[in-house]
Amino acid sequence: ESTAMGMAVRSDAATARVSAGDVLGGYTLVRELARGAVGILFEGHHPTRPRAAIKVLSAEAARSHDVVARFRQEAQLLAALDHPGLVK
Repeated sequence: ESTAMGMAVRSDAATARVSAGDVLGGYTLVRELARGAVGILFEGHHPTRPRAAIKVLSAEAARSHDVVARFRQEAQLLAALDHPGLVK
């Protein structure tokens, strides 16, 4: 597991088995919000950040260097956004 800019990338098959109640990077996955082609989006809670959106790549997507690169780029772009209507 590597962590950068508040995101964690796991390259093992465990990404396919995450569910509400699991803890990733200090965030408790509260509930599934959406499921898409490359993974699952969860509502997450952290002791110092009450609410967050946590995207977990599927095991298949995590094996693709291109998908992981786009995932990292997305995280960097989202981290750079600054607007009163966005939660940090």
